[in-house]
Amino acid sequence: MSSIHLIHGAWHGRWCWEKLIPKLERNGHTVVARDLPGLGLDRTPAAEITLQAYADAVCEALAKEADPAVVVGHSMGGVVISEVAERIPEKVKALVYLTAYLLAPAQSLMELATSDPETAEGGKYLLVDGLTCTIRPDVIRELFYESCTDHDAARAATLLVPQPLIAFTTPVHVRAERFGRIPKFYIQCLQDRIVSPSLQKKMAKTTPCEKIFSLNTDHSPFALLIRWQSGDNCPTRRTGPAYAAPVDVPSRNWREPPSERFGRM
Repeated sequence: MSSIHLIHGAWHGRWCWEKLIPKLERNGHTVVARDLPGLGLDRTPAAEITLQAYADAVCEALAKEADPAVVVGHSMGGVVISEVAERIPEKVKALVYLTAYLLAPAQSLMELATSDPETAEGGKYLLVDGLTCTIRPDVIRELFYESCTDHDAARAATLLVPQPLIAFTTPVHVRAERFGRIPKFYIQCLQDRIVSPSLQKKMAKTTPCEKIFSLNTDHSPFALLIRWQSGDNCPTRRTGPAYAAPVDVPSRNWREPPSERFGRM
């Protein structure tokens, strides 16, 4: 079984993985999830936050591993795990991008997001306050948690914290001989209104991935992940199963969730 490190995205914290962690652990995996600096329960001041500080925190955790680990990044967390793989590729077994930003060399999250009309549309819901930004409260459920239960969506909205803008504007520095040598997997969320499905597809093509999976969910499938292994359909407001077949895997395997496949890498 694998050691799996889960890296959350903007505004969130390790809490967003709380339903997935027990399931992975019951399957024999070792799971590590922590708050990035200044997010979740971490109180590092916004003025001290950099993309490098995020990568430092993840590298510190990976340094404790005896063997390379699978590293999963959600949304902005994709930028972080790319930086980590560039720094310490010997500690990374595989990179998994969950509707995450998979940037090209010298590209920033903001640069890529604003290049895509659907994704750029979300910018109008940002409330900027100096070094940080938040999401307009009236659209949080619609943008992030529309497929979640009312309880999970309401609770999640109370846990979001201001996001330092520096992480959006800092380019990644990755090279083929380091970051490029790590196997990459992409999980698309087909109802995402934060990172458009078209942009997800583009990123996974620009930086080739071993496999591309698809979920018929919004940007935050965390409350749904625990249901995959039972084969249940997600409690989504939309039609279709929560888990769709990997694009190049026979349909008879569609019930096997990404967490199962990654554990066998």
